[in-house]
Amino acid sequence: MNAQVTIRTNIAKVTDKTSSRYALQGVAVAEEEGGTGYAVATDGRVMAVVPIEHTGDRIACEATDYSPARDYALIPADVLRKPTSRRANSVSLNGRVECNGRVGEYPDGRFPRVSQAVPTMQDRLAVSIDAKLLANLSEAINEPGNSVVTLLLSTEKTDCAAIGVLPSSETSVGSHGVLMPVAHDCRNAADFNSESMGIFNTRARAYAEAMKNRIG
Repeated sequence: MNAQVTIRTNIAKVTDKTSSRYALQGVAVAEEEGGTGYAVATDGRVMAVVPIEHTGDRIACEATDYSPARDYALIPADVLRKPTSRRANSVSLNGRVECNGRVGEYPDGRFPRVSQAVPTMQDRLAVSIDAKLLANLSEAINEPGNSVVTLLLSTEKTDCAAIGVLPSSETSVGSHGVLMPVAHDCRNAADFNSESMGIFNTRARAYAEAMKNRIG
């Protein structure tokens, strides 16, 4: 195989670099028609699926003593760098993995059957938040070593109220926070809610079907 893929997001962020399941230390990439494809990464708690650009040979790996033949390739997370607006991760797959001057080998093992984890969104409440603000707020109200928060959302789909945030630690009793949703989504919350679920279902189900055929 001699192929080139371009990944424009920091998808390696959600791999598990310490897992004994070597496949979780990698990013799975698979192709679609027309020079496109997708990359998938998971640490067993979260999963990210992002589009990629693909040129060259068909993406596939032959069977080894430790891995079955597969219609996708695993990229070791440690060869990927955090991308910028000017520099994406351009990965060469040519018997080994090369990216931005880093070289690695294909991880062993089979990637999880991720298509089974993709939900269908029905009757959900869609709210846009700034993830950096939520991370800052979590650190502000949680004691060191704790990062879990509970979000209190309005159940009214026409509402765009502030979000209540509670810390996870029992020793942080009394601490709490407030997070405002992204302002532009408040103009018509009901339409935004319906539109967001429609986008997720269309996008996620299409990728889930593709992943089922390639990855499992």
